[in-house]
Amino acid sequence: SSALMGYVAKVNAEKALQLAQNDFLPVAEIIEQSRKAYLEKTSKAQDKGTIIHRFMEEYSKDRNEKKAFDRPLKWIKKEFDDKPSKAEMKQVKIGAKGFIKWVNEQEDLEFLETEQVVYSQKYAFIGRFDVKIRLNGDILNTDYKTSKEIYTSQIYQAGGYDIADSE
Repeated sequence: SSALMGYVAKVNAEKALQLAQNDFLPVAEIIEQSRKAYLEKTSKAQDKGTIIHRFMEEYSKDRNEKKAFDRPLKWIKKEFDDKPSKAEMKQVKIGAKGFIKWVNEQEDLEFLETEQVVYSQKYAFIGRFDVKIRLNGDILNTDYKTSKEIYTSQIYQAGGYDIADSE
């Protein structure tokens, strides 16, 4: 049916955008991996990383803590007809408070853009950075991370965003 085809197209497109955001893959590989994403979809309502990420994205827009919590929960209810458990929300709030603390500790921080897709024609990759900020006079394209460590791959990822954005 056309409704089912719309659902399949939507889920596959979301997978392609997710791959573009998290990995530097050739466009052909992103298409191949997202082609059957509709078969893999599972509820993310209990995924605290997804919720924290959404919180940070929403908080970046207007620094309104209540709205930044409410909008991801509404999205989960609409998208998955589910809600996170109390234990998961406790973890989300810990992550959110850490992010707010970091934001408040920055003397010269301005959120410029969120969720911007960038493409490098020269190197044939696509990605989507979470946020463009001005921090102490520098403009940075970056991703929100919930891990406690900084990994080399994350540095490469941010550098790739800068390359694609400058093109």
